[in-house]
Formats: sequence, C-alpha cells, structure tokens
Amino acid sequence: SVQGERSLQTVEWSEHEFARHVMLKQLEEEAKAATSRGEARQPPSLPEASLPGAECDAEEEATPSADVLEDSVNSVSDTALNRSVSASFDQEEDLLEEACDSVPDDRLARLACLVDYLEAAKTPPVMAAAAVRSLLLAAREVEAEHFFQDVFPKSRKVRSMVVTGEIPVDLLRSVAHHRASSVTLRKMLAGYESMDQAATCKLIEGLLLGDLFEEEHSQQVILKHDVTRNLILWMRSGGVPGGTSLGATGYRGDAEPKVQRLRQVGERLFEVSFVSQGGFLPGAEASSSSSCPWVDGSLDPPLLARVPPTEDALGIVRKILLQHLLLPSRARLAPFQAEDFPGIVRELSRLWPLGRWKQCRDPELIGEAFAYLVSCWKALASLPGLGDLAGEQ
Repeated sequence: SVQGERSLQTVEWSEHEFARHVMLKQLEEEAKAATSRGEARQPPSLPEASLPGAECDAEEEATPSADVLEDSVNSVSDTALNRSVSASFDQEEDLLEEACDSVPDDRLARLACLVDYLEAAKTPPVMAAAAVRSLLLAAREVEAEHFFQDVFPKSRKVRSMVVTGEIPVDLLRSVAHHRASSVTLRKMLAGYESMDQAATCKLIEGLLLGDLFEEEHSQQVILKHDVTRNLILWMRSGGVPGGTSLGATGYRGDAEPKVQRLRQVGERLFEVSFVSQGGFLPGAEASSSSSCPWVDGSLDPPLLARVPPTEDALGIVRKILLQHLLLPSRARLAPFQAEDFPGIVRELSRLWPLGRWKQCRDPELIGEAFAYLVSCWKALASLPGLGDLAGEQ
C-alpha cells in the first residue's frame, strides 16, 4: 500500500538535526524525571513587570520570537515527551520553557557535547538558551560566548536568562551593537532597589558607560528612559529605602565607601544623561501637581557643576537657574526685610556661577538673566543705608 511504502521511506538527517532531536529528548526526559523526584531547578525570577524599565521594547513586541509559548502550557506533557521522530525539521521543534528551567545544572552540563553538532542559526530559541547554559556549566566559556553571539538576537529566552543572571551579563559586551543588548541591560537596571549596590555600579560603569555608551540605541533605550531618572534620584539618596522619591533629601551624610561610590557613579550617570533627560525637568505632558526635582530638593544644585560645557547642556542649566532655583530668592526680595538679605546674597553667589554665563550666546537668556539681576539690585538699593547688609558678608 501507499501508506506502507511511505512508512519504509528513509529520512536523512544532518548532524544538526540529529543532535537537536537527541538533545530535545534528553532535556525533556531530564526535566520530567527531576520534577517527579522533586529536584527540578528553580530559576531566578525576572524583575516585576510593572517596574519602569522592565517592560519589553516596542520592537521586541512587534517581532515576537518563537519561544513565546501559550500560557496554557503548565507542565511537560507526555505528548511532548513522545513526539514522533519523523517530525518535519522545516518547522524546528522547540523545548518548552518550563522544561528548560527545570533541568538540574549537573544534568544540563552533561549535554554540552551535543552542542558541538548544533548549528546556532537553526537552533530553536529556547533550546538555544539551554545550549548556552550547558556550555557554561561545562566550563567551555569560549564556545558558549560564540554560540551566545549567534543566538542572542533571535532568542528572547537567552536574553531573559541574562536578566536573571543565569547567563553572565558580561557576555553583553560581545553583542553591544544589537539594540536588544540595551533592552536587556535596562531590564536588569529596573530592579536596582533589590540589587546589591556594588552590582548596580558595575552594570552602569562597566556596560552602560562602557561598551554600550557609544551605541545610539543605549541613548534611546536607557538614557532617555524614566529608569535613568529614578536611578539617579535613588543613587543621590545613597541608596536609602524609598530613595527614588527622596533623592538628595534622603542622603544622611553616610561616609561608608559603598555609599560614596554609589553617589559618585550616580553623578557620572547624571552627567551623561542630563541632556537626554531634558535637565530632569517635568515634561510637557506632566500634570500640574508634578514636582520639579530641582525645587523639591531631590536633585541638589551642586550637581549642575558636573553638566558638560556644551551649549545645549548649559542652556538647560541656565533655564533651571532662572526659572526654578533662583525664583525663590527673587520672591524673598519682595518684602524688603533687611535681615533676610545676607542669606539671599550668599545663595545668589553660590548658584549664579553654575550658569557659566560668560559662555552664554543666547540673547533671550542673557536678557532674562540681566532682568533678574536688575530686580535684585533694585531691591537691595531700596534698603535703608543704600543696601547695607547686616551680618556676615
């Protein structure tokens, strides 16, 4: 019969197809056995999806990878464990994520020899993640990095394992040209409040301000994102609980080295993101109740001294000074109370140089600054004694 003739046909497999099939079966069987013994590996959790920065990238959502499985899959089913050997490899059969997560490390390491026969370009996304971890667990770091580079753009599971720490974050250096590397790092930074402070500093210094800094996507994906603003406020607080809301007002003067390093790295992040963040001023879309961090003190004025001396950056600094930081001083001039003036003058002498006005070439800003100084002088000249100031000068 025709059916009988078809059953006798020989299917020729390449090395990749055979290795993929054997590894798939082994992984599924190991996952099922570990689950039945109560020894299934418990993978680390991803950052809470509601955290700013933990969301998927728009481009990532538009082109979902093949490892996005149906939510209804809750276990490694017997059907999955008994797939037909004659299944078509034109539609690469992938491993269930739960099976990938469940296989104990020692069992996964034993399968590294099969990865030698896999072609990264043809390996399904979830199995690709298992392959990378298998090589890492077998202490074959060089081969793991090469395989990682090939599968990183297409495998969301690989990227999520970097976020959870199952795959070393240092491997992102080798794929820094991919936009997905910035998205992956941003997701890691989203959990900054629950991370070790030294680890947060290392991510920022070593990756964001290091290998990824020259990539345009790091500006768009990370430096312009709210997570950067939140990070800077938290780091300015010294990493205290609730520091994202408190900013500099939460800093307790702690001289502990790790706290000082956190603040210093935060200053570097502030410096490179100042323009991207629009000076950290409330956006046009912000509600009227949105507070300005320069007014409520969560960002302290001395930070403005770290702003790079470019015209764009200094233009924002001058607007912050004239429209936010110096306004309270001008308001206090109105009552003409002589006892207030020494403090006001000292405040002006501290804030005014931050604008680096000698470098200003904007006629409108120069006019606004001149009008401010004129109003200050008029108020001072109105004091008894032609502006004599009581107290320490």
